[in-house]
Amino acid sequence: MSRSARTLFWAAFIVVLIGSLWLLGGVLLPFVAGLLVAYFLDPVVDRFERAGLGRMASTWLVTIMFFGVIVIGIAVLAPYIQTRISAFIDKLPDYVKAVREEVLPQLDLLWRRLPPEVADRIQAMFTSAEGEGSRAAGMIADVLKGVMNSVMSIANLVSLILITPVVSFYLLRDWDAMMARIDGWVPVTGRDVVRRLARDMDRGIAGLVRGQTLLCLILGTWYSLGLVTIGLDLAVPVGMAAGILSFVPFVGFISGFALSVGFSLLQFGTDWHVIAAGAIFLAGQGIETLLQPPLVGNRVGLHPVWIIFALMVGGALFGLVGVLVALPAAVCVAVVVRYALERYLASALYDPRPAVDATVIDATGSPDACSTAAPEAGG
Repeated sequence: MSRSARTLFWAAFIVVLIGSLWLLGGVLLPFVAGLLVAYFLDPVVDRFERAGLGRMASTWLVTIMFFGVIVIGIAVLAPYIQTRISAFIDKLPDYVKAVREEVLPQLDLLWRRLPPEVADRIQAMFTSAEGEGSRAAGMIADVLKGVMNSVMSIANLVSLILITPVVSFYLLRDWDAMMARIDGWVPVTGRDVVRRLARDMDRGIAGLVRGQTLLCLILGTWYSLGLVTIGLDLAVPVGMAAGILSFVPFVGFISGFALSVGFSLLQFGTDWHVIAAGAIFLAGQGIETLLQPPLVGNRVGLHPVWIIFALMVGGALFGLVGVLVALPAAVCVAVVVRYALERYLASALYDPRPAVDATVIDATGSPDACSTAAPEAGG
């Protein structure tokens, strides 16, 4: 097969794959979720295998433990979260009254003390931010609408709960065999290049899916425990949401910081609780800075803007399935782009000049005797 035929084949394959995602997006959610869970848990199963447990028994054990922890966590946290939200709603009129009587007068007094030019500049910033924020909110709303349409469908929800564990189990059981079979399908002529790219993709996705997921769990636990310690009513929902959103660079910190400070103002007014809530999230940034190198490292190699763009495009096009697939796909695209750039920089298309000969040419056009002549015998 010629190079042009191979290029045409792979281009057609990618088009068919994207078209299939588009057409089957409504039923792919449990299968994509099961695939990600199996990829996440495969190293754990491999460790049990190396310890002497069979593949089937290891798969059963790891799958039951993983989904058991999720079920127990939901069973424990759901009533608590419901209770805290109900308590917050019951107290909301009192919070609003306290803000109206205590917080707003202090803010108004602070505003009056500002120099006129500073106040005008702040007002202009808020006006500009309001316009930009409305446009950004519209884009985010479109993404969330697609995601929620995928999640809130009863059929999708039931299939996610019932089918995902089954898909995860079978994929996890046959993972090594599937990888070996796929490796055997790779064309012989480009096998070394494909294996190199696959290893780079695996390292990047592993750092993203496994490392970043673990980092989000740690941050969500830290935020939740910290806010519970200061007595915030919505501590666990805010902390968990901030931890989940930490998958997107800066989004978890910014949203959690704003929500915790805002709810602290509503619940406690302008006292030390507000400062403590902000300090918890600032400390969380420090924890993220310390833990990100060992957990994620530099294996991902994705710019934060590229991550946000990939999530928004995936969510807008394919709903929740697109969000789940977006970041692994972005890692794969980044690996291929880096390889293509590497080949381009080493090609004549980038630098058409011939390779410089080792012989140094002097001004007369003849080889420099100092560099080409062999040393004289006995010299």
